Amino acid sequence: MRNCQEIYFIVNEGARTGKAAEVWKLVRGLLIEKGIAYKAYETKHKGHATSLAAHIAALPQDVIYLVVLGGDGTVNEVLNGITDFDKVRLGVIPTGSGNDFGRGIGLPKDPQTALENILSCIEQEQQTGKAPERIDLGQVSWPGADTPRIFGISAGAGLDAIVCKKALQSGLKKFLNKIHLGKLTYLLLTVQTLFTMDTAQVTYTYYGKEQQEQTVDKNKVIFTAVMNLRAEGGGVPMAPQASYTDGLLSVCSACGIPKWRTFLCLPFLVAARHENIKGFDVENVQRMELAMSEPMVLHADGEYLGDVTTVLKRAEEDFAKGDYQWVAQITNILIQADPSNQQARYLCADALEQLGYQCESVLWRNAYLTGAKELREGADPQEVELDPLGQKAQHFLSGEAILDYMGTLVDKDLANGKEFTFLLTLTDDEETYTVQLKNSVLLVYPGAVDKACKNKITTTSSGLFAILNQDTDRQALLLEVEGDENIPSVLAGCLKRPSDEFNVVIP
Repeated sequence: MRNCQEIYFIVNEGARTGKAAEVWKLVRGLLIEKGIAYKAYETKHKGHATSLAAHIAALPQDVIYLVVLGGDGTVNEVLNGITDFDKVRLGVIPTGSGNDFGRGIGLPKDPQTALENILSCIEQEQQTGKAPERIDLGQVSWPGADTPRIFGISAGAGLDAIVCKKALQSGLKKFLNKIHLGKLTYLLLTVQTLFTMDTAQVTYTYYGKEQQEQTVDKNKVIFTAVMNLRAEGGGVPMAPQASYTDGLLSVCSACGIPKWRTFLCLPFLVAARHENIKGFDVENVQRMELAMSEPMVLHADGEYLGDVTTVLKRAEEDFAKGDYQWVAQITNILIQADPSNQQARYLCADALEQLGYQCESVLWRNAYLTGAKELREGADPQEVELDPLGQKAQHFLSGEAILDYMGTLVDKDLANGKEFTFLLTLTDDEETYTVQLKNSVLLVYPGAVDKACKNKITTTSSGLFAILNQDTDRQALLLEVEGDENIPSVLAGCLKRPSDEFNVVIP
């Protein structure tokens, strides 16, 4: 391409569990090889692609070439950041686990082919003045929403939206992505969710191209999927006849049938043979309104939706159910969007606190509880100091926590062939432990398990830090040793000393 205008890239390297980083490396190399001028922006957090797209769309050029390298979620964020679709030319190099958007409009799977097609379209427009193909987009709004949410694939309520919510927090998706079976995530979560979800009575108001109005009441609605493309959820063809250029949306709903029958019909749904099955309806409309008897989870392009008030209400309900991990995730998103939202901050703190109480790892427990404290009280950067090797942390950590930490530092090579047992009495904690090194593992038992043990060490938590830091002078001052006097030095010699570059943060 000669004299090609600079191309802007929004890159989500974390898509498909980090596989997108490899794709971007390939694409970047091809751009350099071809001498194409480009500027890349990497997404740093959820919602970042939206602000990046808004910034790029506001640039003074008459025509802007913008390419998204990421999954369906990143594409959706970019769509919602573009403020002028007349001047922005959007290209997509699909790198997600589902890639419903790319598949739905016929984009190549191969990144190199996708890039070459984008460059060819740019060159064609520059030579002929003919803009690339335009496609339909949908938008969804809900009570309390400040602005509608644009979607390119689909929007929906009920089962498919709940599955999207679960997929965002599920470790299953990350696992399946690693073995290249990410598309199965949605199917497996669908089966898991179907029998536990609540249905609702829904009033549908359909509007055709001529704005003809049709109202239909449906009972026991399991899901409503408003499709711009034929498939969602990793390729499930909810609306096999949908077109992204006809100016219409295809509405697929399942209602009035038992859940067990819906389950049996899932293979027909996946095979795009559900349109003639009783209980599955497909309508082509230009616009539609829903009135639901019960709140239902809402999504757009697989992203969980709802105004802040609604999201917080649902997060509080999830908290009451014990879903603390999800509550922490969703409230964190709200806090990123609005750091001043105290309700979100306090709810996130409560969730982190519960996660901390349930955590067996001392380090993770401290991290959760510290996060909760900072959300409630804030953190003054002026009061933060670095504590190399925990010189001051000894005043804040219990003896048990220090012993747990020492256990993580035992090096199997350094400890090979070394065995000992001693009774440890911590005078500041007023606790006694039986400490044993065996098979290169440091074992700690509460109380004097072996009362006949002749090896005894009496000290404070500071004395444990003296062993950890191999400080023999402080050991002499702080440790009272009975029996084998070599145990402190042998224990210290088994520990892989932490790097001086690692600092404990002391508030």
